[in-house]
Amino acid sequence: MQAEEARLAEVIGADPGVLGVRGNCSVRLLRQVEETAFVWAHCEGGAPVNTGVSAPMRVVGSAVIVPGDGTQYERDIRAMFPEDLIEIVLDGDESLLPGPLRQ
Repeated sequence: MQAEEARLAEVIGADPGVLGVRGNCSVRLLRQVEETAFVWAHCEGGAPVNTGVSAPMRVVGSAVIVPGDGTQYERDIRAMFPEDLIEIVLDGDESLLPGPLRQ
């Protein structure tokens, strides 16, 4: 599992659509079904733009899908995640956070 989480962290960190720059990510794998992974990722980007995100994401191959902000967030989560994970993700339980972020 740790190897797969590390691989997914690399895929997400390399996707410029996540942070706008290459980032360093940690990932908690919630479920994997064939080539689709459902994760909670925490990513930080450095210079030239300091930025960060902690969010549930769906990774299909090398494509990373991030939910929208505000009113789009819940709608996107419902479209992105399997039914049995939707409420868990929407509740934002701290146990979903990647290892170093859990208290």
